[in-house]
Amino acid sequence: MKARWMCGVALLLVAGMSGASQIELKPRFWMPELSGHFLTQSSGTDPADFDFKKDLMIKDGTFPELRLDWRFGRKTKMNLGYMALDYAGDNPSLGKTFTVNNKPYPANGRLRSSLYSNFYSVGLERCVWNGKRYQVGLVGELKGFMNRAAIVYDYVDKGVARTYRKGMKMPVPIPALGFTLGIKPVKQWTLFANANGITVPKGALGEGTYAYAFDWDAGARWCPDKTFSIEGGFRQIRMHAEEMRPPNDNNITGLNLKGPWVGAGIKF
Repeated sequence: MKARWMCGVALLLVAGMSGASQIELKPRFWMPELSGHFLTQSSGTDPADFDFKKDLMIKDGTFPELRLDWRFGRKTKMNLGYMALDYAGDNPSLGKTFTVNNKPYPANGRLRSSLYSNFYSVGLERCVWNGKRYQVGLVGELKGFMNRAAIVYDYVDKGVARTYRKGMKMPVPIPALGFTLGIKPVKQWTLFANANGITVPKGALGEGTYAYAFDWDAGARWCPDKTFSIEGGFRQIRMHAEEMRPPNDNNITGLNLKGPWVGAGIKF
């Protein structure tokens, strides 16, 4: 529903702008492999470090993505994107103890987890080098992750069944800079690559903070006519954020998504 709404609004906005030469709608399906962990540590305690696969037992999935490109002129393109990531895990017996807010929790409890993320992006691309069979461009993007995460830990303490619950909402805006590359070896085929990212220096967001984000994909596009295309490729999103303030609370999160995708393009 959100993807259809966003697409409809974008089409109305673009249709009202003068000079628009081409609009392309690009539905995709991404099949990423998830890896990563998050670590939290309170003052004077051992860190609680949870691996997404080994501890949370989160399973991989296939996720739809919707992109809209608005090309005005030969060298400038604006793009919008939306994707929803929905993960869930259920570990019936967590094989380790952990401590949160100076409270220890025993091993062998049931750990359930969920992560839902709405991923938005808006970018502007400018071609800086245009040859007969290739193009090189610069791109600036603003990415936004609206994350909702929760864990539920059911355990037994001195013969009494107890439950620990923790939930959080985390909006993450990320500006990024990068490049695009397109090569057309034959008439109906195009090879392409896109990469962008940002590194936030240590301490820029506060004492003990550091973060980076990197997003790239590469693939091939087949265009049997001027209005329709079929494409596929490989994409990776890698993010890392940390807040290290010893001897107080320390928090580290690392996320890596990588895998193939397939899609199509419809031009208006």
